[in-house]
Amino acid sequence: MLFDSGVPLVQIPCRPVASHLITSLPEIERYVKGQGPLGDFLAQVYLECMENHFGRSRIIWDISVIAWLIDAAWVPTHLTHSPVLTDQVTYSVDTSRHFVRTAIMVQRDEIFADLFGKIARHAGN
Repeated sequence: MLFDSGVPLVQIPCRPVASHLITSLPEIERYVKGQGPLGDFLAQVYLECMENHFGRSRIIWDISVIAWLIDAAWVPTHLTHSPVLTDQVTYSVDTSRHFVRTAIMVQRDEIFADLFGKIARHAGN
């Protein structure tokens, strides 16, 4: 298991960290759709992810790791002992284990501003 390997590791928990990377159809339509073939493709994928977008949003989990690679300040971390994954699919603590970096939050607005800006620049707008 990765947590047992001893390799340097950055863990970005889905909840309650990456789950803050939320966007909505109006935001996608404003900043992604119409931004070249890539923007149109991503907007279509978003549109098809659910039937009813009224009052709904969607988490874009995948961008959390890329955001940390671009600017680690957007995904603040702290050092903690590598967790032990139990048979009950929960974490246990063992303070004799090696340290890993664990994300504690995301700067949602900075991450999406960067993403939307790059999509627009890629489209040449």
